[in-house]
This record gives sequence, C-alpha cells and structure tokens, in this order.
Amino acid sequence: MLYTTDNDIKESAGHASLGTGAIKTLREDIEAIELDLVNTYLGQAEYDKLEAALPSLEDGSKYHKLLKHVRRYVTAKSLWRGSSKINVQIDNSGISSSMSDTSKPVREWMLTDVKAQLLNDACEYLDMLLSFLENNKEVYTDWAGSTQYKWNKELLINSLATFEKYYSLNGSHTTYRNLRATMMYVDDVQMQTLLGTAFYASIKNEISTAVSAETNVILNNFIYRIASFYTIGRALKTMTVSLVNGGVKITEYLAQMESGHNARQAEYKERELLGKQLEEDACMLISDMRKYLNANASDTVYALWKDSDHYEDPNVAVEKIQVNLKSSGFFGM
Repeated sequence: MLYTTDNDIKESAGHASLGTGAIKTLREDIEAIELDLVNTYLGQAEYDKLEAALPSLEDGSKYHKLLKHVRRYVTAKSLWRGSSKINVQIDNSGISSSMSDTSKPVREWMLTDVKAQLLNDACEYLDMLLSFLENNKEVYTDWAGSTQYKWNKELLINSLATFEKYYSLNGSHTTYRNLRATMMYVDDVQMQTLLGTAFYASIKNEISTAVSAETNVILNNFIYRIASFYTIGRALKTMTVSLVNGGVKITEYLAQMESGHNARQAEYKERELLGKQLEEDACMLISDMRKYLNANASDTVYALWKDSDHYEDPNVAVEKIQVNLKSSGFFGM
C-alpha cells in the first residue's frame, strides 16, 4: 500500500476526524482501488518503484510529486466506496466517523450528496494524475513504457491532444479513455468500410511509424475529423454524456448522477440535436474527402485508394440515372 500510517490517509482525505475503526475498514477499499489503479492506469513497474521509495521519500523528488496525485485519487475513491460501510457523520470538515453506540446515522440524502461529491472529486483527481504523468512521461519512464500508457497506440486518434484538435473533450483524459470501445468500433467498422481495408491498414501503419506528407493532408483535413465526429455521435447514443463548454465529458461520476425528468428530457433533446449535426458534418466531410482522393489518386499517391472499389475516375463521365417521377397510382395518387 501507498500509505504507511493512518495519518497518511487522514491527510490525503482532509478529514482529521476519521476514526481508527473507520480507517481499518477503509484500508480494504484502498487496497482494491490501488489494484485498479495499477491494472488500469499506472502499471505494475511504476507502482512498485513508488512503493519502494516511500521509506526514504524526499520532498520534491519525482516520487514525492507523484505520490501526492496518486493518494488524492485513491483516498477520494476509497471514501466513496467505503462510506456506506462505516458509521458516517458529516461535519464542517466533510466526512468523519464515529463508532460510538450513541452516534446517530447520517441522513440518506446527505450521504448520497457527499458520495456524489467524493466520486466527482475522484474523477477530477484521476484526470489530474493522468495529465501530470502525460506531461512528465520522460521522467516516469516505466509508466510511459507500460501497456497502461500504450492502450491507445493502435487507434487512428491515438492521443487526447489529437482528439482535442477536432472535438473538445474538455481536456479530460478519463473522457478520452472512456471512449476507447467506441473509438475501436469507429476505426474497425466505420472507417475501415469508408476507406477500404487495404487503404485503411496502410494509414494506420503510417500513424504508428512515419506519416507521409500526402497522408498527413487527408488525416488532418478529413479522417481525424470524421473519426472524432463518428465517435462522439455514437457515444451520445450509447453512453452517459455531459455537454460541457462546447464539447463533451464522460466520467464515472456522470454515470452515477441522478437528474429530474425535465432535466433528462432537455439533455436528451440537446444530445439528439448534436448527434444529427455531427452526422451531417461527417457526411459532408466524407463527400469532400472522396472528391479529393479521386482527384489526386495515382499509381504513386493514394495508390491503394485508386485500386479500391471506392475510387471513381474524375475524368470518366458518369451516366446520370433517369428517375421516373410519375406516380404509379399504387398508393391512390
């Protein structure tokens, strides 16, 4: 564990009145949250080095800085998870605990509100932790080399920074991570169908190695935008999404929120309108991309597009299909 004394838990929680019995119970939750932290975000190697550094930790050292971020997240998430199991009281400092037989249990609505705030805090602390690691990945090399960091490297949009150029996620690493399954579907189904299997594979290979000048043009002008619009459009239909500052946010906290009927109806309408707009924008971009690729494809540039079934030679006139506009009378017209 990344806590050597009970005071470590109290200090990171900001609740000096947590009782000994509550902390004992909370340690079980801390162990569970730390395990999830290792498996999902930090990686075993970086965690082991952080834990090994605890006995002789120096102020200002790399692990002293990392520990602050990790403990804030783990403690807030553990308090959220464990607050239903301890005899909770709420005072000016937030959650406190008492194991006395005469202590009164907190009112249910108060505990619900506090748990919602704790989960919100935990999500924000996790974003801060992931942002800190990303900004210092040359320092925390074990994390940068872990599968927990490289989870997204096979995606078309393989970083939060790239996604944010085309659609705002409000700088949230957790939102970007929560879009993982959606991005995989968009890549493997929608974008592969749009580009053709061979052309799609060649583009993904370039992204993971070295991007050519011509591929860079279609990535930045078309593909990244289309993929991001498809991703957000699908997320609006399948996930708990909050519309924030002209972008979206998706966190565990949002999935736990309760809202009234009118609020849900308004949110649904907003999401529906945004989804339609994203679909229209994506269709326009797809049309423009096809025109661009058809006009510029040759045996040396965008050759795999030219060899695909999607290619249409702009120099060959396409015969217009005559449409019969007369009514057949079948529907009584």
